[in-house]
Amino acid sequence: MELTVTHDYDCPLEELVAQFRQPDAVKAKYQAIGADKVRILQSDDDQQQWRMMTVREVRSTVPGLLKSVVGEHNQLEQSEHWQHQSDGSYHCTLAIQIQGVPLTIQGGMILSERDGGSRNTIRLSFDSKVPFIGKTLAQFAAKDSERLMAREYDYLRQTCQVA
Repeated sequence: MELTVTHDYDCPLEELVAQFRQPDAVKAKYQAIGADKVRILQSDDDQQQWRMMTVREVRSTVPGLLKSVVGEHNQLEQSEHWQHQSDGSYHCTLAIQIQGVPLTIQGGMILSERDGGSRNTIRLSFDSKVPFIGKTLAQFAAKDSERLMAREYDYLRQTCQVA
């Protein structure tokens, strides 16, 4: 299952980039949208690229069919590798693992300038090979990701306006 979402912001690109690049900002963002036990496992940065690995616990309302596979509290480990492009945009490849859940989440983000602000284009792919419920699991994960991305979008719109 594929999911693509575009979020437009009124702030300059560099302000938006800081929300994905600075470890304290990343931690504050996840805490503000309801994640618990947020930790930055890795943060390597140079002028043209950076890597960020985080772990956090998120809550979900899991449908009955999936309760044997997905808990209501899940630990997510997210790995991001960002690179500054020659056109001024920033491209990210990412992978998300949910501890104990047989699901693969991969994708990317592109942070770019737009008239009057900046844009984050997010693309995620969800895949589960579990017989009988794999498709349902991927659909649930995509829907829950949309919920979390909407919270993150609201938070970043407010943060970028203040910054």
